[in-house]
Amino acid sequence: MAGALNELESFGFRTVPVTVIGSRAIQGFNPKELSDALKLRTGASIRDPAETIPLLGKALDAVQRAVKQLPDEKLDWKAAGRDRPLRDLTYHIFLRVRHTILGISTGAYPPEPKEAARNYTKFQSIADFGEEVIRDYWAWSKGQDLDVLRRPSRSPSDELNQFFRGSGAERLDLVAGHTVQHLRQLYWVLEQFGIKPKEPLPDSAFPSEYLLPLISPTGELF
Repeated sequence: MAGALNELESFGFRTVPVTVIGSRAIQGFNPKELSDALKLRTGASIRDPAETIPLLGKALDAVQRAVKQLPDEKLDWKAAGRDRPLRDLTYHIFLRVRHTILGISTGAYPPEPKEAARNYTKFQSIADFGEEVIRDYWAWSKGQDLDVLRRPSRSPSDELNQFFRGSGAERLDLVAGHTVQHLRQLYWVLEQFGIKPKEPLPDSAFPSEYLLPLISPTGELF
């Protein structure tokens, strides 16, 4: 297991699923990246930002609701086969959105601080951080020119992972799928704790390509 984690981290990721094609590693189900890597002619399209912006906002609201329900005694709980505590995961969901919109606007992508989540000792505090991110997200979205987001852009360094490459529309699509997958994980975790998620969003509320498996064949949480 340690060897698998080391291999995953060598590609710049800490979460699965990751598909490796030659020397190229692709996280999650990304039709465009997979198509390009396999040299297919499918012309996988990116979701239009007019659709993605409200979809991501809806997912973020649901994540915040779920985080508020998590019991504080589970801050350092880890799913089987995972080395990331629950407080790190929940903080990461909101931080990834913040970094994505910052990158779209400025081209600057600060590294994700590995220990930052340790400053939070209550899930309510992480939910409060999420509320700040959500507020900033909606303020940011209102100032966006959708035609500019749709326009192909010069990609940052290939050393950056896929969340920080491509057009603004592509990056929004990726972070929306990322947020939805983690939301579904949080629903699963709440149910493991015997807690019924509050106002959960059903899978039917999201595009089918966002709905990755939650549990691996060996019973681990993806």
